[in-house]
Amino acid sequence: MAKRKRPKYAYEVAPDVQAMLEEIVRLLPDEFPHVDVRRVVCYRSRGSTARIYARIWSLPGIWQAALGVEAHYVVEVVERFDRESREEQEKTILHELLHIPKTFSGALVPHNCFGKKINCEAEGRLHAKLERARALEARAQADAQRILESYDLGRTTTSAK
Repeated sequence: MAKRKRPKYAYEVAPDVQAMLEEIVRLLPDEFPHVDVRRVVCYRSRGSTARIYARIWSLPGIWQAALGVEAHYVVEVVERFDRESREEQEKTILHELLHIPKTFSGALVPHNCFGKKINCEAEGRLHAKLERARALEARAQADAQRILESYDLGRTTTSAK
């Protein structure tokens, strides 16, 4: 009996995931100051039978030297990722970002390293921090809008005289 061939993966750029990752890094600068979002690319794969939602790929030092490029990372999400809630998707991206070392060297941080753990607790803590940062940003934008509107109203009444 012939071996059954596994279906090939189909890869596509995932701009929605890229935007989510960039927002997370922007809103949590104390957590991810080392992440250069220009060198982290997000892809979506179809056809995976893995029981995961996402995985991160690195470009090890030897490949960087051979290709003459800097460190890059690829965050790959699989079809299961799309069926999750926005909150769970964000926690998944946070999980993958935690695998990027502070040196942004092309290496990966394992789940247990130097007394730190990449787990649901860490993701939950960071997601709560993300929600607070998002609320703070929304409040600041609303305040700025009110100030601009009051400034415009002041100009209108003074120029009408």
